[in-house]
Amino acid sequence: MADEKKDKKDAAKAEPAPAAEDQKKKGHNPKVNKMTMAQIEKKIEEVQSSQGGLMSRYAKQLLRRRDLLKSK
Repeated sequence: MADEKKDKKDAAKAEPAPAAEDQKKKGHNPKVNKMTMAQIEKKIEEVQSSQGGLMSRYAKQLLRRRDLLKSK
């Protein structure tokens, strides 16, 4: 009986969480202030289509960063 519990715990430890696998596959998302102009433009399009506009805080940060890069 104790062996069965031990086996279940070992099996659970051996299998990685699905969310962790997804993050490894996608890589890491850079911070807004580290993004290039091309990355920002791509993200703005994604946000606009997924959120239905540019009113979110994230969208506003992207727009602010784009304006800053254009002014340089």
